[in-house]
Amino acid sequence: MFVKLELLPKNARIVVGFSGGADSRALLDILVHHAQENHWYIIAAYLDHQWRAESATEALWCKQVAEHYHIPYQTMTLQHVVEQTKILPSSTHSKESYARSVRHAFYALVADKHMAEYIALAHHQGDQEETFFIRLIRGSGLEGLCAIQETSRLHSANFIRLYTPDITNNAIGLHNQKTFCACKNGPCHNLLVVRPLLHVTKQELVTYNNEHNLTWLEDPTNQDLSILRNCIRKTVLPSLHACDDRFGKSFQRTLQHLQEAQDYIDFCTTQTLQSITTTDTQQCRWIDIRTLLLLHPTLQHSVIIAWFSREKISFVPSKAFFNEIMRFFKQRTSGSHQLGLDWKISCAQNKATITSGCISGLCPRPARP
Repeated sequence: MFVKLELLPKNARIVVGFSGGADSRALLDILVHHAQENHWYIIAAYLDHQWRAESATEALWCKQVAEHYHIPYQTMTLQHVVEQTKILPSSTHSKESYARSVRHAFYALVADKHMAEYIALAHHQGDQEETFFIRLIRGSGLEGLCAIQETSRLHSANFIRLYTPDITNNAIGLHNQKTFCACKNGPCHNLLVVRPLLHVTKQELVTYNNEHNLTWLEDPTNQDLSILRNCIRKTVLPSLHACDDRFGKSFQRTLQHLQEAQDYIDFCTTQTLQSITTTDTQQCRWIDIRTLLLLHPTLQHSVIIAWFSREKISFVPSKAFFNEIMRFFKQRTSGSHQLGLDWKISCAQNKATITSGCISGLCPRPARP
């Protein structure tokens, strides 16, 4: 079983997302049994969604597992997390998407409490395949089709307004929508999310649990075929594996090719954003609109994402959102355009900057060279 423990360095403080299911049961057991040699500090974290009557009992069961391992255990209800973080549901996203965002906020809260730098999640190869087809069905772009990454960054401490009507959100990626969270109050910690089981199959995890006499919880909603992920898991993927037993390995190679292409775009994006950015005497950063408009649309899209992320602006990169920005840039060489509750794009002399409520004062017009 290929578990990438090297994703976690020695002396790491790790929040483990623990639902009690077969996948997270195996991950927690593996990490605990390697904790002493790696000097890891492990916290088991269970979010009680309160969607089913048995959820409170399951939370207690997870607590008993953590006590068996002699590790800290944290649990909160979904409602409690919402009250602390002010994450509100959006009519444009599903119940599952909203719950995923709240889970990430919960993990961030636990990490802050325990001064942890890492969040370990039990996504496996099957989850990877399911995510790819979900995003394919929903029309994702290249980045979305790269599916679940071994490592990713998660902002802790501030998930403010991520589910308001003006800034809707799907924290991990519905239709290739990545959340870009602005940390507006207090410190913003970049937590590293790691997925050591991403190259392990579901059957390998079940076998591991059975061989180590580990029990786990079964979620009855996993049998509901009206949920797209379940439908893909129960019908589409078994058919593909039955058609050709090379599907699993071939699928992993395809993901690698897609990721290499995305890595190249990311590299070009970083270089381009740096080259079109100037900083004035008041430390305001401006981008050159004329150069941006000459770029290939794919690079324009990526540069704007990187620009907004750099300026810590919360947004969802929808097609309509980008079209609105590009239309403004093509029609105006000066002026401003309000796009969020507390931020706007300001243009002057064919340059643009972002001003927001978290920045004291507004940037003046850029100085002429």
